[in-house]
Amino acid sequence: MRSCLKVVDETNTKLIIGFNRRFDPHFVALHESVLSGQIGDVEMVNIISRDPGAPPADYIKASGGIFKDMTIHDLDMARFLLGEEIEKVFATASVLVDPNIGALGDFDNASLILTTASGKQCSISNSRRATVEGFVRPPLHDFFMTRYTQAYENEIAAFIEMIIHNTTASPNGHDGFAALALAEAALKSVTEGRSIGIVEM
Repeated sequence: MRSCLKVVDETNTKLIIGFNRRFDPHFVALHESVLSGQIGDVEMVNIISRDPGAPPADYIKASGGIFKDMTIHDLDMARFLLGEEIEKVFATASVLVDPNIGALGDFDNASLILTTASGKQCSISNSRRATVEGFVRPPLHDFFMTRYTQAYENEIAAFIEMIIHNTTASPNGHDGFAALALAEAALKSVTEGRSIGIVEM
């Protein structure tokens, strides 16, 4: 990714990373309440993400694994809401939904604790399965394509605005690189069973 970002810089190319949650009205409102001081200093953030069911094997083979295809959006949200760079990552992961995912070298459940230099924390909980009976108040969206419809529209509009008016890209390549480093640190943490400092990555 470093070589890609080098080309982007050298050619002065406009690049937006597809972290669609930054464009979701709910997340935008939350972020604005943080920036305005309305909710006070952010000390801890808890993020829970669930997919409705395990993806097919072909997807798992090409996705880069749960930390890069699912958790990476939560990692970006952690940076977005904490307002500080993450310094340490501790992660644990299991195969509890589909043994075929484990056979392909991936996980279907993961939990992470992220820590910033000042001590702020973010916990992330991911699972590739959520049960239909697991909610009591409708309406819930089945999957991200319906949950983030407005976010995708806003994201496309922001990209067009950036091109037409030559505004600054956000989220940019640095945001993508930072989230990817966190995802790789999470996998390293699971593999080695220890907290990983981002400087190691």
